[in-house]
Amino acid sequence: MSADTNGREFMRKAIELAPICKPLKESIPKVGAVIVVNGEIIGSGRRGDGGKNDDEHAEWNALAQIEGKARLTDATLYTTLKPCTAEVRSRPLESCTELIHQHRIERVVIGMLDPN
Repeated sequence: MSADTNGREFMRKAIELAPICKPLKESIPKVGAVIVVNGEIIGSGRRGDGGKNDDEHAEWNALAQIEGKARLTDATLYTTLKPCTAEVRSRPLESCTELIHQHRIERVVIGMLDPN
C-alpha cells in the first residue's frame, strides 16, 4: 500500500470520529483527529461529548492518550479541520497549534481550513 493510500485511510479514521462529537453549541465544528507513527495509530480524539466540562479539541484529546510523547517527533497528525491558533483561544498556550509545536509533531495533514 502506498504512503498516499495509507494517508487517506488515516484521514478516513479521523473523519469517522467527527460525527460522534456533541459540541456544546451548534456553531462549534465537529472534529476528529488521529496521530500516526510508523503506520500505527497511537492516539485518536474527537471534540467533546457535550458535557459541561467536556469540550476539549480533538487534537488535545488525541495527544492526551499518548504516554510516550517522545515518539511524537516522528508522528503525523491527521485532523479534519485546521488546528486552532493562539489568537482564537482564551488560553493561547493551550491552542492546538501550540501543542503541536511543543510536542514537535513532524507533519500535520488537515481535511479543510476553518471557514470561520
